[in-house]
Amino acid sequence: MLLTGDNEAVARQIAAEVGIEVVYAEVMPKDKVEVVSRLQAEGKVVAIEASDITLVRGDLRSAVGAIRLSRKTLATIKSNLF
Repeated sequence: MLLTGDNEAVARQIAAEVGIEVVYAEVMPKDKVEVVSRLQAEGKVVAIEASDITLVRGDLRSAVGAIRLSRKTLATIKSNLF
């Protein structure tokens, strides 16, 4: 899931590149709280600690690079182990 205040087109493009299916875009901070509260009420774990990636800069495109790097790192680890 991607929950962001960024533009919907950009958010959907980034989500498609990294395999995220559920996108909430152009969400204001107060509305993010409502989405998180609703998900928690549904029994889902929602926290920074639960995310696969947490961006601390304002650019969603950095997620693509981070995911590509993590996949390459994991491939290297697997090849070294096996």
